[in-house]
Amino acid sequence: MVEENTSAISLMKVIGYQDSMISQLMINVYTPVVILSYFIGIPLAIFSLGTLLTSMAEQTNFIFPISVNPLWMVLGLVIILLTYYASLFISKYKIKKISLHEVLKHQEV
Repeated sequence: MVEENTSAISLMKVIGYQDSMISQLMINVYTPVVILSYFIGIPLAIFSLGTLLTSMAEQTNFIFPISVNPLWMVLGLVIILLTYYASLFISKYKIKKISLHEVLKHQEV
């Protein structure tokens, strides 16, 4: 995300935006999407696994129950959020390293 928008980030720095505001506008907008997709993905995974195992049970006469432990759901969310915030930290570091004259490098003559 940062590499694709290097010239836009540099232009925002020229205009006077602080690094924290740039990272908030460019990177932090995906936080609700990450959390929402995690909570949407759990029921979808349960449904798809249930359908798969039901069809396997009909063919093989072997039943494998699916159960969801809330502790594992919370642990999964914590792991997802830790990796997401680690990538945010790295992206914020990259934003700080973009210089003001990057926008001039990407201008066409």
